[in-house]
Amino acid sequence: MIGKAIAPIFTPLGFGNWQDAVALSFGFIAKEVIVGTYGVLYGIEDVETEAGEVGLIENLQTTFTPLSAYAFLVFVLLYVPCTAVIAVIKREIGWRWAIFAAIYTTAVAWVFAFIVYQGGLLLGYA
Repeated sequence: MIGKAIAPIFTPLGFGNWQDAVALSFGFIAKEVIVGTYGVLYGIEDVETEAGEVGLIENLQTTFTPLSAYAFLVFVLLYVPCTAVIAVIKREIGWRWAIFAAIYTTAVAWVFAFIVYQGGLLLGYA
């Protein structure tokens, strides 16, 4: 339900389904958790595919276009650091800067992913 509620925020970035929103939410814990979250959401235990079975790669290829995948990668690269980094920022310089870092980096990530996706659409990369 939370994924469906926040998914519209990501629609202008090219990845506005609830699975992407949930994966990004868990990515706050650690960025590498995003891939595992996709595996759980798509019900795939192993990335390897067997005869007649659809794997994670095939599911993600139906979810993302090349342009939306680039925008997603830009967003993941730039958005909020993991919880360990936020905890260190809090310990070193306080809660205000930790909250600022989380909000600022996520806003920067949103803007750059928006530029990548919408700019790509304007240039004809669909």
